[in-house]
Amino acid sequence: MLTFRQLQAFYWVARLRGLKEASERLHVSHSALSKRLAEFESTLGHEVFDRSTYRLSLTRFGQALLEKVEPLLQGFDELHRLGAESNGFWGQISFGVTELVAFTWLPDAIMKLRARYPEVVPQARVETSPLLIERVRRGELSFAVCPLMSLDDGLGYTKLQEIEFTLMISPQLLKGGETFGPADVASHSMLSQGPGAAVVRLFDQWTVDNGIDTSNRVLATNSLTTTTQLVLAGLGVGFLPVSICRPLIDGGKLMMLSDLAPAALRYYMVCAADFSMPLRHAMEEVMVESCDFGKSMYASLGERA
Repeated sequence: MLTFRQLQAFYWVARLRGLKEASERLHVSHSALSKRLAEFESTLGHEVFDRSTYRLSLTRFGQALLEKVEPLLQGFDELHRLGAESNGFWGQISFGVTELVAFTWLPDAIMKLRARYPEVVPQARVETSPLLIERVRRGELSFAVCPLMSLDDGLGYTKLQEIEFTLMISPQLLKGGETFGPADVASHSMLSQGPGAAVVRLFDQWTVDNGIDTSNRVLATNSLTTTTQLVLAGLGVGFLPVSICRPLIDGGKLMMLSDLAPAALRYYMVCAADFSMPLRHAMEEVMVESCDFGKSMYASLGERA
């Protein structure tokens, strides 16, 4: 039996004439999109794309089918708009965020949810990315907002903002006027988050790519806030978010690693494949509008002591 996701995959690949472009438009992995198309053609018993050319093109059958599919999807979009405008959502919705989201823009997101959907009761939990993804897979959470280094099949993704990370140190560990460059890292204790977190995978990749010695790791926590406080106390070097720590940097309480560009980590809204489409679109709108990692929790601490 044909499914909506198969029709949607066919339509956007046909419109954009490429799997890469369509997978980005639909926020799914390349392999998941290819699987949907294969199932679509198998169900129909016809090939809808001519794969003999560099750019995908429609077969005669596919062209005729596209003319039928387009109005169906337009009708679905209209139903979604009518449902969203009615504000008919109600009941509890459980979702998860990472610590960084909780300390920056989560309050704004919850306020928007309450204002637009007063019958919805949001229940947010704060955990690390691996735990959040697992809870979404098990159906314990409707969606999660977290950073990812790669996208897995079977889940839906909506791109949010990127946030930059780099190594930082307290100036109290440096002599007056001394800089903090890549060659200086090995002489200090390395503070990091626990294994499995997306930021740790980013850190490992970034340090290897830039030849930074990180053998002197002495402490790992599962809290970015705790790591920041330990760095501020002069207990070592930490891989910290630039925008969140900007007031501390400008206030002279932290110093960034010089000579290397920061590493970027993308945040996503992640949901199960069977998450109600109207509700998913409603939540996506709120998360996209609210996402702002520039709202630093350290803004009031940036002045020099």
